[in-house]
Amino acid sequence: MTSGAIFEATREYLPIGKSTYHEHLNRLVKTGIVDLVPGQGRGREIRLRYDPDTVAGICRLPD
Repeated sequence: MTSGAIFEATREYLPIGKSTYHEHLNRLVKTGIVDLVPGQGRGREIRLRYDPDTVAGICRLPD
């Protein structure tokens, strides 16, 4: 997953600018949820440190 592709997908359902997106992304890095790996060109690859289903389950609001 590249950060640019995720940004474009995010904009389809959230009105978010690049600065805000990068602030949120950097927060995920600082908390240890994702790693940013330099990609080809200017892009960065986002790698989850944990199983995606586990992360999504923890992020859901309780019923």
